[in-house]
Amino acid sequence: MGTTADEDLSIAKMQQEGLNSSGFQGFYLPHQERRVQHFHEVLNNYMNAD
Repeated sequence: MGTTADEDLSIAKMQQEGLNSSGFQGFYLPHQERRVQHFHEVLNNYMNAD
């Protein structure tokens, strides 16, 4: 798939295990990332509106 995708996929299993661990208490998104996340949520809601 390419170097970047291979690197991302190589750590995906560990990331998922970490997110599911009892020690994980949420994540912090910087301001710009929160804006991007909000945009995607609004877009998703718009696309799925009946």
